[in-house]
Formats: sequence, C-alpha cells, structure tokens
Amino acid sequence: MHLHNHVQLIGRAGHDPQLLTLTDGTLRAGLRLYLRPPSTDSTAGDDPCNHAYRLVAWNKLAVRLEERVKRGDSLLVHGTLVNRVQRIGDSTYIRTEVHLTAFRLLHGRSITRSVRIAAEAPGPNYGLRE
Repeated sequence: MHLHNHVQLIGRAGHDPQLLTLTDGTLRAGLRLYLRPPSTDSTAGDDPCNHAYRLVAWNKLAVRLEERVKRGDSLLVHGTLVNRVQRIGDSTYIRTEVHLTAFRLLHGRSITRSVRIAAEAPGPNYGLRE
C-alpha cells in the first residue's frame, strides 16, 4: 500500500449510496460521509456542525458499497484524495473527493439490521487484500 496519498476516515453514511452507470459502462457510486469533530471542551466554542466528505467508489467496489451500505451506517473507509476542477463561466470550482480503495461496515444504524449483520459470518474488507 502506498502511503503518499492515503486517507482513512470513520464516519456515518449521510444517505444510501447512489450507483450510476457512465456512458462507457463504468460503474460509479457516490456517498457522503459525515464526521463529528472531536470535542475537547464544550465551552471552547468548537463548531458543533458535522464535517462531510464526498466518497466515490468505482466498478466492483461501487456495487458492493451500494449493496451493503445504508443511510446512518458507520463506516471505516480507505482511499485517496482527488481534486476535481470545474470551470463554469469565469469561475473555477475545486471539489475534493475521497476515491475509495476499501471500506468496512462497522455497524448498522437500526437494531434489526445490526442483528442480521451480527448473525452473518464476519464480512471481508472490501477492496483490501489479506
């Protein structure tokens, strides 16, 4: 594993992944991952808002993400940072995304979903080679 551009995040899925098929047949799944900043002291004036990261998965990993992850699930994700530049008129916008190389479902949001997953054999680390 190359560590020169590596991101590892733990957070909650903001919505169900959206699986798209591009014109060349490539599969792409998009998801927003929300992280709560660590609070050291409630009187320190920390911003209580969540931080959101755009996740992108491709091909087989995109299908697995769409099949396994639901809104509110807790995830551990590995990936690389990619900056996409978009020019609209005279303005330039930069969008930073985390392109996934692997993910792991930590636990589900609902108790019935958690019980069903707990009854299953431990799942693989999607994208990671063991």
